[in-house]
This record gives sequence, C-alpha cells and structure tokens, in this order.
Amino acid sequence: MIDPRDACALAHGIEAIEIAEGHARLTMTVRADMLNPHGICHGGITFLLADTAVAYASGFDVITTTASVVYPNAAPFADVLTAECRVVHQARKTGVYDVTISDSNGTAVCLVRGQTLRIGSTARGVR
Repeated sequence: MIDPRDACALAHGIEAIEIAEGHARLTMTVRADMLNPHGICHGGITFLLADTAVAYASGFDVITTTASVVYPNAAPFADVLTAECRVVHQARKTGVYDVTISDSNGTAVCLVRGQTLRIGSTARGVR
C-alpha cells in the first residue's frame, strides 16, 4: 500500500504490489501528462518511479544521495511499468539499491543503482 502521506507517488498513480524489507515492487501507468515531446515517457518520470521504489524497499528513512540511470528502451504511452527494487548493501547509515523498471512485455526501460543515506534512526529496527 502506498503511504497516504506520499503525495508524489499518489499523484503519479504509483501502486505498491509488494513491499518487504530490502525489496519493493511498484507499478505505474504511463499517462499522457507523463510524455515528452517524442511521445514516450519522460525519463524524469521513470526515475521518479525508481526512486520511489528505493524509498519503499528501504523503509522510508533514507534519501537517495547518488544514482546512475540507464534508459535502454522507451516506455510507451498507456503501458504499465513495473519497478523491482532490491537492496544490494545496507550498512548502518548508507545503502545501495538496484532498480529495474520493465514495461508490460518485461522489457527493461530503466536501470538504476542508487546510494542512500539514512536520515532516521528506527526504520525496521536499524540503528
């Protein structure tokens, strides 16, 4: 379930399919207001889905400090994108997460590796 305080995710129609410690699977349908002038999903919108997946996989008490992004394929209008996020490394204050966003055919449209910094102290019992 998307946190009701997560106005950005709600505004973009992001839905939570699975959330567990170190893992999240979210979906989002590409709407007309998400398209760039080429008629495909704007990369910033796709990254927004990836960054949201990191937040849900990490327990919300982190911020993404750096990320590398690759867009191997375009995300077309009206397609349902799925973000699959997994923790690669979690230390006391920093973490590394990998996200793959795929279209409805399972084709990767965005690959993200993000580093996070813990800004809270109690998410999922980590201090």
